[in-house]
Amino acid sequence: MGGDELVEVLAALANPIRLRIMARLAGGRDYVSHLAREIGISRPSCTCTCKNWRPPA
Repeated sequence: MGGDELVEVLAALANPIRLRIMARLAGGRDYVSHLAREIGISRPSCTCTCKNWRPPA
């Protein structure tokens, strides 16, 4: 993992909402509406938070 990739990972972990989303997704895929409900945020906020994040292939 290069420096730029590490910065991206650490930035993702610094966001508490994104960290909760990643913890939920560790068990597998889920719908944005379900994630939002489970975490207690709006669907648009969840979508915006996840917009540019993709799990490793």
